[in-house]
Amino acid sequence: MAAGQFNLGHKIGADLREVAEDTAEMKMGVAALMIKSEKEEDPGKRGLLLAKAGILNCYLGHFDLSETLLSESFKLLKDNDKKAEAYEVRIRLSITQVYKGKYEESEKIFNDIIEKANAKQPPEPGLSKLKELALIGLGKSKFEQNMTPAGIRSYKEAGELKLDRGDSAGFSKCNEIIAMAKKKMAEVTGAVSTESQPDNYIDPLLAGTADEDQE
Repeated sequence: MAAGQFNLGHKIGADLREVAEDTAEMKMGVAALMIKSEKEEDPGKRGLLLAKAGILNCYLGHFDLSETLLSESFKLLKDNDKKAEAYEVRIRLSITQVYKGKYEESEKIFNDIIEKANAKQPPEPGLSKLKELALIGLGKSKFEQNMTPAGIRSYKEAGELKLDRGDSAGFSKCNEIIAMAKKKMAEVTGAVSTESQPDNYIDPLLAGTADEDQE
């Protein structure tokens, strides 16, 4: 069966990590992606399939496998002139590594991308989108280290960039995660919050899976 026939949606858990909406469905989707990747002869396309499988494994909490798949994906994309996709996968790899406790290594990647984007004037759309993802990755790293205010600042900046380019859904998601982080921080200090949980979300890099599987 094609990966797009399974529920690949995810939501944000209480620990502010992405988790599968339906673990069993997502595992079957990953299996379908891996079968397709093994049959794919084009290395660039194979790299994209492995990237999707790597992201989903991160949502499933399989961080070692996610790291392996995203590392292989990055190399394939980089070696086959898919620079933009390779940069995005490198950030995704760093996000997985955040969950493995590799904070310093990951934050160096996030900050390098942010600095490159800031240095490009006028702003380049492709770099700006990478900056958004790097800011989100940086925010995740700060949340994992219980540096919640710093994480909120990163998510706020990422949300503003999304709003500037018309991504209202991405802006709303950033705000929902900020609300969850504030609620979590308030609970630690004994305060009360009524902020809502975010809706289920399909990652942009995964959004094309269903269409591609029909090819």
